[in-house]
Amino acid sequence: MKLRKCLMVCALAAVMTVGSASVASAAGSRTMNVTVQAEGISVAAKIEESEAYKQLEESAPEVVSILDKVNDGTMEMKDVTAELTKMAEGLTDETAKAALEEVITKLESKDFVTGFVDLTADATAEKNENGKYEVTIDVPSMTDEATGYDVLHYSVERSVWELIEPSETDAEAKTITAEFEDLSPVAVVADAE
Repeated sequence: MKLRKCLMVCALAAVMTVGSASVASAAGSRTMNVTVQAEGISVAAKIEESEAYKQLEESAPEVVSILDKVNDGTMEMKDVTAELTKMAEGLTDETAKAALEEVITKLESKDFVTGFVDLTADATAEKNENGKYEVTIDVPSMTDEATGYDVLHYSVERSVWELIEPSETDAEAKTITAEFEDLSPVAVVADAE
């Protein structure tokens, strides 16, 4: 009898350990450890302390809520698309509404690779011949098994969500290069497995 109880306790402990490890690895796979390779462009040390975030707290608290919940691991892509759908329903500008609905449709097949970070430019940052900032993002959690990498961007300047297709994706170097009209919060996403 004691042996059976001991075996049951050991089995239960093993199940709980494996279960908690899988939860930890799922949450841990969304990295915040992102850097950039671009002259005059950097990642804010803490998004909450960035100027863009502070501006959004006043002008778009619903966007800040999404950023915070994605970053703390309590919001998955299906929840983000549900929130963006609510935002789209409230838009009166048909062009803006159609653009947001297109982003939502594309996001439905994606998962987060990173949380949101804030890209910032100083006075030395220059735009390329297309009039955009070209930024190479280092993504340590990037793998060659994942496909369809994109960058989800909220433009504080233009008050729009956009899904930016990278001009280059290098899984071996773990980098994504993309062009941005303006810089503010971004998250790297990839096709859902």
